[in-house]
Amino acid sequence: MKEHLQTILENDFSFMKREKITKDVNSIDNIYRRNGVECGSGWFQLIYELCQAIRDRYDQEGCIVDVVPEQVKQKFGVLKFHFYFKDISLELQESDFTEGLSIRFTPYKEDEDDVKKKLRKEIVELVKRYEEMSKVICESCGKDGYIRDDMIWLMTLCDACFNSYFGHNRVM
Repeated sequence: MKEHLQTILENDFSFMKREKITKDVNSIDNIYRRNGVECGSGWFQLIYELCQAIRDRYDQEGCIVDVVPEQVKQKFGVLKFHFYFKDISLELQESDFTEGLSIRFTPYKEDEDDVKKKLRKEIVELVKRYEEMSKVICESCGKDGYIRDDMIWLMTLCDACFNSYFGHNRVM
């Protein structure tokens, strides 16, 4: 994603702030904090709306956003917004096994109140919904697109971006 769009996400949503890299970039374990959003700028609006929906949902409950992005990327032509909640340690938020199968855990704490449990479950569902929406939005320009399976790797692109960037490299 273009740097100026990354900056907008960071300025508008405190939970999307990245680390200021002063020394060794490899010393930062969180992939998002190290690299930022790792997908095309065409999904900026989708990611922005997801972040807004997350913040709005927390605001409705009068809670501080405790979502921590772990990695935001494209995989198999679909947006993947990997995250965890600040006070719950869980190594695996989502795991992709094949193009159509993934597992996402909904973490919770035993001593957590019902409002927080419900909120966190809704956040997981919200993220899944926006990831699903990415399947029909061009990752490059943001127009209507679809997952292209006639290339070396899967990407969601509109016809114009496909022809512009990959038309001459098509795998037959």
